[in-house]
Amino acid sequence: MPLLADRRRLSWNPLITTPPGLYLASLAIILPASLLASDQLVVWMCDVRALRLLNSLALALAVIVIARLQQRLWILNGFRPESAKAAAVAINVVTFPVLFFTSTLYYTDLLSLVAVLLSLDMLKRQAVKSAAVVAAFSLLMRQTNIIWAAFGVGLLVHERLAIALRKKGDKGNKRDMSPWELLWTLWESFRARPKSTVLLLVNCVWPAWPFILLGMCGVGFVLWNGGIVLGDRTAHTAVFHAPQLFYFFAFSALFACPLLLNATLIRQILVHLRSHPLRLTLSAVSAVAVIHLFTYDHPYLLSDNRHYTFYIWRRWFMRHWSLKFVAAPAYVLAALAVAIGVRKQSAVWRMGFLLATIAVTVPNRLLEFRYFLIPYLIWRLHVDRQLQSWPRLALEFFLHVSINCVTLWMFLYRPFEWAHEPGALQRFMW
Repeated sequence: MPLLADRRRLSWNPLITTPPGLYLASLAIILPASLLASDQLVVWMCDVRALRLLNSLALALAVIVIARLQQRLWILNGFRPESAKAAAVAINVVTFPVLFFTSTLYYTDLLSLVAVLLSLDMLKRQAVKSAAVVAAFSLLMRQTNIIWAAFGVGLLVHERLAIALRKKGDKGNKRDMSPWELLWTLWESFRARPKSTVLLLVNCVWPAWPFILLGMCGVGFVLWNGGIVLGDRTAHTAVFHAPQLFYFFAFSALFACPLLLNATLIRQILVHLRSHPLRLTLSAVSAVAVIHLFTYDHPYLLSDNRHYTFYIWRRWFMRHWSLKFVAAPAYVLAALAVAIGVRKQSAVWRMGFLLATIAVTVPNRLLEFRYFLIPYLIWRLHVDRQLQSWPRLALEFFLHVSINCVTLWMFLYRPFEWAHEPGALQRFMW
């Protein structure tokens, strides 16, 4: 393991590219115990099998946080909260195959997700300072969580501004003012009353000062570190890998098919196909152009045959030069299905979510399903309530459990060896 904890020394592997939040959380348990426990117990607590118990505790916490957030989102969207259904959604989320698999190992993904969702939940409750503290903790898990902190606080500031700018007597939804409408209303207000508009802006933005401070600290870290990446930067240089967004849409549509494959949604897609054939055709052609210009492969993707993405890339994308373009229409349909799944969310939420997803996926050269975890699960919690009937939730759970059984079986019972590392077992993983 990269962190070796005992009573004398801490060491850090410089090749690790993520912050040490998970290891610090482990140390918060190990170090106090080391003052009281025997050396033998401390050695056991530092064993990776014992350290993985931290993720087991985080799984229980995740169920509570997710169920609570799901109920709050339903209430904000005008639905009656159902604790049993919210708990079912939470169980489906924690059994999501990529998340569940990594949570059985000593990975940061689970605690990172819990911190991000808890911060978003606190922002929904207007607990801005507490949300900022949790968001800061999430940055110790993954640097790109700063994007989700900005997403959450941006929604809060937009809501405050929309409520403040709405004229009295307007019966519209105060939270559903589009970004363009908000900017136009601000401009008109500034032209008529510049001083009062500036004061209104300050009053609406200032409560978010903890997040502004967090953002300034993030910028300071990037300047001090010379970049956002820790450790081995040569393997994680930023590129404009635009097809990552297409992969995300396909990934989301496939895993959410128990929710999205229904008569209503299929009918809506067919209506779009009939009503906007030119728009969809241009979208598919644009997707082909983007795939041609901005597709990248990564040395890890081409060489590490432990990961399923290796086989997807080798057996599809590299089988023939044309195959990467064949999927373009499917990407467009997947994007349409994902958009329809959250069609009842506000315009600012949809725009903010898309921008945040682009920010956390597109700069990555490496195709890695773990990068899709947080955006997918945030989207999943905002899927329309009508799409989350008990039969669909049961089908989603069955899909997750089935995939988990297969991937865990492959991991445990189908090890293999590399020729250059004889005797060292390698295992299949996400």
